[in-house]
Amino acid sequence: MSWLLCTTFAVLVAVGIFHVLQRDAIRLVLGFSLLLGAANLFVLLCSSFFGTRAPYVESGPAGGDPVPQVLILTAIAIGFGVTALLVALVLASGQQLRTVDLDEISRLER
Repeated sequence: MSWLLCTTFAVLVAVGIFHVLQRDAIRLVLGFSLLLGAANLFVLLCSSFFGTRAPYVESGPAGGDPVPQVLILTAIAIGFGVTALLVALVLASGQQLRTVDLDEISRLER
């Protein structure tokens, strides 16, 4: 199971970086969103432990650690807000400048 998650993480990071390096603003937002998802998956992968209890619990019922899950949930909410802001900026600049190509936007401002 961990190989599948590690492979999924690697693919998300690779596709996210590929899209961030493109010169299209829409792909930039998509790549940023994929990198946010990869970061959340990385936190989930790092928080897994093999045993009956979390390392800091001396006694009690076995179960997963809720702290990384709460951090991931918070990161998802913040990521949605940042992605919505980026989409709004791309839409506004696309309507005003009539393009979403970052090279053309750079040339228009000169």
